[in-house]
Amino acid sequence: MKPFREIYYKDCYYNALFPVLTYFNRPLTPFLLNDIFIYRYTPSSCVIKHDIVPIQGEKRILDRLGLWKKERRYSNDMLQLAMAALRLNRPVIVFVDCYYLPLRLDAYRKLHFPHFLLLFGCSSRNRTFRAMEHKYRDSFDYAEEDISIEDLHAAYSGAFREFQPPPELSTYSEYGILNESSGAQGSEQEYLWTYRQAMLEREEEIRAGLSQLRQFQCDMSAVMSDQEAIYREAGRLLDVSAVIFNNLRLEQYRLTRVFGPNPEWEQLGGVLDNWNFIRGILKKFMLTNVYQEKSFARAQERLEQIVTSEERMYEGLFALLHAMVRP
Repeated sequence: MKPFREIYYKDCYYNALFPVLTYFNRPLTPFLLNDIFIYRYTPSSCVIKHDIVPIQGEKRILDRLGLWKKERRYSNDMLQLAMAALRLNRPVIVFVDCYYLPLRLDAYRKLHFPHFLLLFGCSSRNRTFRAMEHKYRDSFDYAEEDISIEDLHAAYSGAFREFQPPPELSTYSEYGILNESSGAQGSEQEYLWTYRQAMLEREEEIRAGLSQLRQFQCDMSAVMSDQEAIYREAGRLLDVSAVIFNNLRLEQYRLTRVFGPNPEWEQLGGVLDNWNFIRGILKKFMLTNVYQEKSFARAQERLEQIVTSEERMYEGLFALLHAMVRP
């Protein structure tokens, strides 16, 4: 089992799922191109969202890849189910609380936080499961680790008790091939075409979102020029900028991986740098409560550059998509 270390993709479930796809020799493209990012702004509250809109459901994608997923919201027999699946070479992903996992040096007996854990082997004799896991939340040092049956059971049952996951979240999932002769249905080009069609269907909505981003930039520039206003809005702007930053990093990664290097999305690197600059100004302000007019003036300039770069990026992307020929 090979870990996925390239990027934190939306949430830890995908960093557990992508090694499963690789294990079954399936491409990541259908998942990488399954999301559309759209800005939505509410001027009355100065709140902007960067929504992720999926194109297809997970089951449909797995079907196209010739894979199945058996899932349960919760199972008292998780350990037995996992052992049976792993003996049939079916990887398992379980929802856990890292508070109960000794290998998680950042959380064990210190911090409760939810996580998806990939299991790919087990030993009845040693009473252990083999997992692909990292020791720190923000690291990519995924490695093969042994987890005792007792610790896994505590982490699994503890997560359900601590976080009370919603009905649609499966705490246990196992994966397999639909049949011996099944493979991925469709070429890389066909997956690209699915993405193209979905993007063009929502082109007007995406462009409207960019116009709303421009309006947000104008409103935020006014806020940054007003010391009392920035006192009110700094925390909220810092939170939303974190979401936007992560989404743009995903966008740059997936476009580069699928379409190859291109100046249009390479400029997202500058966008990320500008968001880092703005976030640094906001963090310093919230820490010191000292309003520095010149710093916020520079932040306004960076925010204007962000919007202009994103507009240019999407112009280039839509030009590429309109020029594509169906495979």
